[in-house]
Amino acid sequence: MGWDYDPDNEFHPLPSFTGSLNGNYFHLRNVNLNRPDMNDVALFYSLKGARIQNLFIDNISVDARTYAGALAVYISSSTVSRCLMSGSVQSLDCAGGMATLISGDSQIQSCILQTNVRVRNELNPVGGSAGGITCFTQDTAFLKCSSAGTIVGKTEAGGLTAHSLASSFSECYAHVTVQASVAGGLAASVKDGSFTDCYARGIASGKTYAAGLIAKTDGMVLNNTDNAEINRCFAAVRTRVDGEGEIAAGLIASSTNTNVTASYWDSERSGNNSSVGGERRTTADMSFPYAANSFVGWDFNAVWASDPDYSKNSGYPWLRNLPPTTVILLGDKYSGGEGTAAKPYQIASVADWQQLCRSQEDWTKHFEIIRDLDFTGVIAVPLGRNYNRIHPDHPVPFFQGTLEGNHKRLINLSMPQAEEEDVALFYHLKNAVIRNLNIEQVHIVSGERAAALAVYLEDSTVINCFVSGTISGDAYAGGDRRQNNVPGQPGAEMPGGC
Repeated sequence: MGWDYDPDNEFHPLPSFTGSLNGNYFHLRNVNLNRPDMNDVALFYSLKGARIQNLFIDNISVDARTYAGALAVYISSSTVSRCLMSGSVQSLDCAGGMATLISGDSQIQSCILQTNVRVRNELNPVGGSAGGITCFTQDTAFLKCSSAGTIVGKTEAGGLTAHSLASSFSECYAHVTVQASVAGGLAASVKDGSFTDCYARGIASGKTYAAGLIAKTDGMVLNNTDNAEINRCFAAVRTRVDGEGEIAAGLIASSTNTNVTASYWDSERSGNNSSVGGERRTTADMSFPYAANSFVGWDFNAVWASDPDYSKNSGYPWLRNLPPTTVILLGDKYSGGEGTAAKPYQIASVADWQQLCRSQEDWTKHFEIIRDLDFTGVIAVPLGRNYNRIHPDHPVPFFQGTLEGNHKRLINLSMPQAEEEDVALFYHLKNAVIRNLNIEQVHIVSGERAAALAVYLEDSTVINCFVSGTISGDAYAGGDRRQNNVPGQPGAEMPGGC
């Protein structure tokens, strides 16, 4: 994709897709797929052997008779990575934030779902499952994915999936309100799979079973020869059931063969002191500073992070590579100013910064940052890099303007893109001036060239700037820039104070 797309009317689902689609971090906005009398409704009917990456689907609306998803109805033997989806998905049966069925050794990586998923309340003789990412998954690996929203099913509902068979979830979380007969913070039923370094927060309400993490580990397949594995997970989920004699649990409500290791639930938040597996702790035990008997053996260097000021995850641990979602969508153009030296455009939010990244026509103008920008939970992309890829025959659109940082901070800027080249805040600065800017707690990973401020500096001036954090690249890595002498080009000036 080389541009944003807003159809502004009803959009017709695409047929089966077996190719590759790189969204280049552009957006599909306001897609309307309301077909309440049609089965199998999504952006794509099916993905088979396909690759979808770097795609944002904003404010999609999907309504089907049965089988509804934002991206695809069926995904098989495919890879979906670095995608964000927001909006609503509903049907009479089987609704998923991304898809209804994901199977066939598919891989879902670094995807953020902010969708409300609902099975409609009409008389439904065929079932009624709902999942934050998918209704059903088999033989699929989920890595660094999250779901946030309200998930309402009739029979089963889960924050990530309703049903999981022989699938793995690693470094994933759900912050959801889940409602169904069988409701789980992450999943309703699981068979022969694993959840490793995952967590759930929110509310799970069921008629028969409700659990903070997984409602049932034997709910769909009756051959109890395989085990489910739960390792280093926690739940802080209010769980409740409608009637007497039904089961509400802090972590797992019903299980036959499940191995649970170093996993915990907040009994005060849950309102339940029981679980089939896991260890009960109080809110104080699981909130910073963490009790000695909580999160034992967890990796707080590479996987988990503490929350000492209760600003990230209400004091609970959070995933370093998947911060709690505060994704900000684009709004109006900047927060003030005219782009001149006397009246520079004002950057007051991450949304303003995202607008700058996408407005190539403004890259020769003047800007100032007037507030600290916290990039926690935001998928960031280097300014200018994707334009160069989309338009290889055009001159590279350098940032040639002025950025006055006013000693404000860019905090928690994360670009873990090991499979990409040229990762930094700016792709290329030419005849630019960057002043008084602090880039703190940056996390940059590149397959080749990596830097905090810019990959390339040419005839530019950087004054009184500060960088802290971690930067790694397979070929080149630097704090301020990858190199200040592009082959055949003059150098950049670093006059001091950096």
